[in-house]
Amino acid sequence: MRRLPMLALLALGGCKARTLPDVPEAAHHVSPVLAETGATSSTPSAVPAPSAPPLQTCAPFPEGAFALPPLDESVIDTKLPAIEFPDRLAHFYARAAEVARGTAKHSVRIAVYGDSNMTMDYITGGLRRMLQGKYGDAGHGFAGMTRPWGWYRHMDVRHELWEGAWKPLAVSTHRTNDGHYSSANLGSETDHPGAWAFVATTDSPDSPIGHSVSSIDLFYLARPSGGTFAVKLDGTVQETVDTKADKAETRFRHYDVPDGSHKIEVALRSGKIRVYGASMERDKPGYVVDSLGVGALNYEMMTHVSSASRKPMLERRNYDLVVFAIGTNMFSPKDHESWMKDVFAGIREALPDTPLLVLSPPDIELKWEDKWSDPRIPKLVQQLREISDRNGAAYFDFREAMGGSLSMHKLAKAGLAEADLIHFRKPAGMLMGTRLGHALWNDLEAYTKAHPDAGCSPRAAASPVAH
Repeated sequence: MRRLPMLALLALGGCKARTLPDVPEAAHHVSPVLAETGATSSTPSAVPAPSAPPLQTCAPFPEGAFALPPLDESVIDTKLPAIEFPDRLAHFYARAAEVARGTAKHSVRIAVYGDSNMTMDYITGGLRRMLQGKYGDAGHGFAGMTRPWGWYRHMDVRHELWEGAWKPLAVSTHRTNDGHYSSANLGSETDHPGAWAFVATTDSPDSPIGHSVSSIDLFYLARPSGGTFAVKLDGTVQETVDTKADKAETRFRHYDVPDGSHKIEVALRSGKIRVYGASMERDKPGYVVDSLGVGALNYEMMTHVSSASRKPMLERRNYDLVVFAIGTNMFSPKDHESWMKDVFAGIREALPDTPLLVLSPPDIELKWEDKWSDPRIPKLVQQLREISDRNGAAYFDFREAMGGSLSMHKLAKAGLAEADLIHFRKPAGMLMGTRLGHALWNDLEAYTKAHPDAGCSPRAAASPVAH
């Protein structure tokens, strides 16, 4: 694999309509556009609530409901560590039980925040391919509309842009003073006439998933100085979106399309616009994995994202599990807990019922001749475990899952990691994604044995924004 420029530097520097919420202003309806984001409300009823129904007894789960493909242990033969504090993932496991039973009304969404090891979607891509291979292709999920770094790519999806016409934004490497990066921690803006960018289903015969989509959300920034852009679906203009608004906030446009291959494109019409990306899903409940990788990301940088930018998108994506694969770029132990608490609070403000899972940093070495791992990493592994415990998050020792001490050195010698001893190449990244999935599913199976009626009836959505 060709060596990726600047990766080491970044790491160390860091057609059926769905029900949508009411819109606080007159909705701009252009078929197949449904609505922009907004909050729902309900009117209290004077009728007494009905008594709780009796406990339901379900049939056993289908045979092999939780059987994933066997782990490849040809390179990493270390025993897989267990999820720690797993009771905190009960909401996620309850939703996963619905998928296993076939009672799910909408997909289970997983968000994975990460640093440069996540910017090419290898870890999340491995997890996505495994889960969708088992439970069906539910769509790719979120992908950035443009690229802050030349190597930013997602697996099993296409996303391209007019190079040079967009100014990249990222909370770590391309800062903006207003804090509006969205919950993806990145975006791009342009005032270049005609500047275009698109996200599309894959056309690669090597992709086992990602060829079809039936539901698309486009995320962008509305603000007082906002310009206009055209939205094209499969080359045909659907509408012109005016991003001028009284206040700055993330908004979305929703499109339902016939299940199949599609491309959504934006093109500047006037002024200046900021776009974040698009999510692509199918009306077939399963698993959607959002890969939210940003080069050099750490928790401190995530505290600079404004709530007006982050919260509406989190509510719309309505994750059932939020994973943090962050740690390589953490260098201030005395501040880590304060920053993590701040980030956790921001997620919980938008998604109060959604569990959080913290991963330890991966193993890294400083030099090829080293006989030990970077001493900072084992200390971080323990510190993040303790912070997770004190702050209500589950925890997974990702470093131990890849083999512990000197495991990155071993992967690099096998050609599965970069020579910088920091970054995974595609095979190792995908392998680690499947190992994370197996750890979760080991505990999911234990959960369903303790809760045999899990998934009998689908749970209501956890946030006020419908899936």
